Amino acid sequence: MNLADQPAPAPEYSEDGIDLSLIRWMLSLTPAQRLAYVEGYMVGAASILRALTDARVNFVVVEDYAALLHGCTGLMLGLGVVHSRIDDNIARLLAVLESLDAVFRIQPERRLRPAASHLAGPGHLNLITRFGPLDVLGAIGRNLGYEDLLPHTVEMDIGGGQIRVLDLETLIAIKEELGTEKDRAVLPILRRTLAEKQHHSSH
Repeated sequence: MNLADQPAPAPEYSEDGIDLSLIRWMLSLTPAQRLAYVEGYMVGAASILRALTDARVNFVVVEDYAALLHGCTGLMLGLGVVHSRIDDNIARLLAVLESLDAVFRIQPERRLRPAASHLAGPGHLNLITRFGPLDVLGAIGRNLGYEDLLPHTVEMDIGGGQIRVLDLETLIAIKEELGTEKDRAVLPILRRTLAEKQHHSSH
């Protein structure tokens, strides 16, 4: 079902910043399905990123998966991207989402699909694809969009394509500013990883 003429379902976050739609989706799976998801997640996330790069979608990897690509461990490994909201990029992104069979994680049985109008704003679209969860974000932090974040990214080779990833310094700064329980919980890991990277780069 396409929601072109309707607002996107509102993201469901707890008061401490936890993505409830992701928890509820995981709870809807059997233990065997959860294990299969965890085993295949890295392959699935890489497949999503390659689909985006192959289609020349302009985006920045943020949140947990950005931290993972910088070398952090012990995170939930959610894949989130902030996309450019210019019209032709939205069209390319929407085509990729359709190819990935992306639907909203809220009430996934209804098969509600994102529309171009949803991608044009700063909101958060919490989706599930045939490769796993994907958060498509118009902006993060204090309304920081693609153009705001781009100067604070590093380019990384994921084997078959180059992607832009939010740098650790900016990821830490955003989480410090937001200050939710979820953000505070991961800050020690992010800070230690940054310190180790800086130490190794100086030797």
